[in-house]
Amino acid sequence: KRILALDIGKKRIGVAISDLMQILVSATFLIEVKSQQQAIDELCEICQNNDVETIVFGMPLNMDGSVSEMALYVRDFAEKVKIDCKKVFFDERLTSFEAEENLKRMKKKFTKQKSLIDMEAASIILRNFLEERD
Repeated sequence: KRILALDIGKKRIGVAISDLMQILVSATFLIEVKSQQQAIDELCEICQNNDVETIVFGMPLNMDGSVSEMALYVRDFAEKVKIDCKKVFFDERLTSFEAEENLKRMKKKFTKQKSLIDMEAASIILRNFLEERD
């Protein structure tokens, strides 16, 4: 079974999925949020189609570790995801910054394509989660 990680925003959700051995990040893509329910439906479909057992929700905590307004939004979003998967919250501080740095190194033009940052951030969240788990 696979692990899926999310970089949740109110406009876009970056999605990254592990391979079946839960070692590599094998796919990243994007959910365009038209409504919260539509995004949840799309997420549930992705989980069912990819044999996902765990969803890692990136938690955008404040730099001092306190809960941000967006972290409360993520927690609320997670509660509304009604699917038979383990749900995990994972500190995602600085992943968007790290995503931008990675994209700069890869010479990717992301300033007009914020979706690239969201997908890369989801990949970073998943890679960090997989590394910490070991």
